[in-house]
Order: sequence, then C-alpha cells, then structure tokens
Amino acid sequence: MRSIVRVGLLAAACLALAATGAGAQGRNVPGTVHSDVTGELSDYRKEVRQHADEIIGQWRDAWGNRDAGVLAALYARDAVLVPLAGQPLHGQREIRAGLPAVLGRAGPISTTRLDFGTSGDLAYDVEQFTFAVEEAGRTTAVHTGILVNVLKRRWDGRWEIQSQSLALSPDATD
Repeated sequence: MRSIVRVGLLAAACLALAATGAGAQGRNVPGTVHSDVTGELSDYRKEVRQHADEIIGQWRDAWGNRDAGVLAALYARDAVLVPLAGQPLHGQREIRAGLPAVLGRAGPISTTRLDFGTSGDLAYDVEQFTFAVEEAGRTTAVHTGILVNVLKRRWDGRWEIQSQSLALSPDATD
C-alpha cells in the first residue's frame, strides 16, 4: 500500500510542477498559471482524457497481443517503466528489450480507471488492472494491482507514456 501511495505522490508532484508553468513551456495552456481563459479547463481536460483513453486502449490491446514493438512505441524516448518484477527500465530501447520478460505468460489485461488529472503538458492516469498468467492453455495465477501512468504531450501535440508503474495489490490472488 505504501508503494501505491508513493507512486501517487510522485504523479501529484509532477502535476504540481506542470501547474507552476514548468510543463507549459511558455504557452497559454488551460490548467496552467499562464492561462487566463475561463471555461476552457473542462474542455481541455476532456481532450486530454480522450488522448489518455486512446493511449491506454492501445496499450491494453498491444499487451493482449504481446506486441513489444507497438507497446514500446507508446513510451517516450526517455520514459521509465517500473514492471511488477525486476529493475526499472529506462528509455524506449531498454523498455522494448525488456517487454518480452514483462509480458511473460501474461494473458490479456483489463483495467478500470480510478483517478485521472491533468495540468499543462502532463497528465496522470491511475488504473486497477487484472490479468491471468497462462501456462499450457490454463490459468495458473491471477494478478490484480495498480497501474500508474504519467503521460506527457510532445512538442508536436502527440501524447505518450513518460512514466509507468505496475504494483500488485497486497491481497492479490496468486
């Protein structure tokens, strides 16, 4: 539980930096201190949430297909992935190389959003996940936990995963 709280605090700290204008890069982005536009925040939040939904949907599909290439393309070049087991993976190349081990015998993953927020060029998405581990065509374990995504908007407007952490729930079924 402490690790989930720490990851949530990290996401909140990233958003606090963005809210001070660090992530806005001088642009008038709703949700930053540079914005004097009223009424646009909800539209901006909806737009960012739509991008997050698209990325997480693509991520779930690629996970289910065990497609490391498609998965890796969703991460920023300098992204960090903290998998369920093993060491954190730094950068898109290391993530791509490590994804086959991360996916292992995992079956398709389902997620349910628990929290979402955005400020400037950053957004966070907290999801509960569940997936089965399959061996010889049968389920040998079911893993449930928390998935935290920090998303970043690139200079060209495209959103990508900047940081991602998966943590098993303490009461997960094995």
